[in-house]
Amino acid sequence: MSSSPYTVLTTLYGHTNSINVVRSSPDGRYLASGGEDGTIIIYSTRSWRAVKRYGSLSPVSALVWHPTTPSTIIFGCKNGDVETVHFQDPEGGDADYRRVWVDWMNDPVAWIAMDVDGATVAISHGPEVTIFDQPTISLWNGMKTLPPPPSVADSGDDITPIARSIHFLKDGSLLVSYLEHGIVCWDLKSGSLKWNIVPRVRYIGRSCVSPDGKFAVVSNMYDGVDFYSISTPAFSHTIQYRVNPHVNSPIPVEFFPDGRILLVGGTHGSARMVDTQTSETIQLLPHSGDLIQAVNVYQAGSGEWIVSVGVSELGSETAIKVWTSNTGRSSEKDTQSTTNVADERIVNVSVHFLYRPLP
Repeated sequence: MSSSPYTVLTTLYGHTNSINVVRSSPDGRYLASGGEDGTIIIYSTRSWRAVKRYGSLSPVSALVWHPTTPSTIIFGCKNGDVETVHFQDPEGGDADYRRVWVDWMNDPVAWIAMDVDGATVAISHGPEVTIFDQPTISLWNGMKTLPPPPSVADSGDDITPIARSIHFLKDGSLLVSYLEHGIVCWDLKSGSLKWNIVPRVRYIGRSCVSPDGKFAVVSNMYDGVDFYSISTPAFSHTIQYRVNPHVNSPIPVEFFPDGRILLVGGTHGSARMVDTQTSETIQLLPHSGDLIQAVNVYQAGSGEWIVSVGVSELGSETAIKVWTSNTGRSSEKDTQSTTNVADERIVNVSVHFLYRPLP
């Protein structure tokens, strides 16, 4: 990783309300963002122009890129809908494929995960985690729902579990972090409990798994991020920093692909990059506003990392800042004028709205 400080490469506009999720495509060609305004925008990482835009009837709360089918996303909304979108190359003329696969969930979709083969989809919505087999993007089969997690010391059976984040592990099991019910590992074949960890503090925000599969890391809503050993399984250690106790929104955490750096959202106007070996903050990434609940990192080339951070609660000033470790790249000053999706010069932007037949 470069020792140079990260600088702003460009700023992306287009959302009119809080950004809930930012995800880069597996091949690094695109960056997708979903927001409280019910909009998904897909940007080209070559030009940083918006190339696709999709509208939904509800705020977009979760999004994942298909790991094996290019140019394909699955996203979920706060009204419980889950959709698949496969878009053609912006330079081509073919129509996009879009379909609503789930429209019966009564709770907001909090997270969507896929296994490395793209054959299984897991969706967390309210208290439940639902699993689908997906042999192709146009075929969803074998739905099953995991049982409720075991209660922990501070949460009785009368407290409804809320699934925050879900992750497929290398052994094929599923790791789920819950707001008040800790971290639970499920056997996907049987749907049975493998193990669970009582958290160090009661309230969990978001979670991620280290690239080597050794640790689950959760943001807590008190004093920072907690590391839990997956092999033990047990609490390992905490990286502490200041957290606004009045903010109830989940704060995202994401590892750099090499596992050396942890990217964390924030409640005080900055995302932070933390050295996972020393627990020291390497750099703060300042943004307008206080709440940052969407972060993403990917490797753009040899020794270059691209970090994207979306802000919340800024209305028309909502934006994504894109940071780079390559100081030789064009600065924000050079690229700002090409990234505003309201600019009429931007082409190849298609708008789709969800259609529902009347009963």
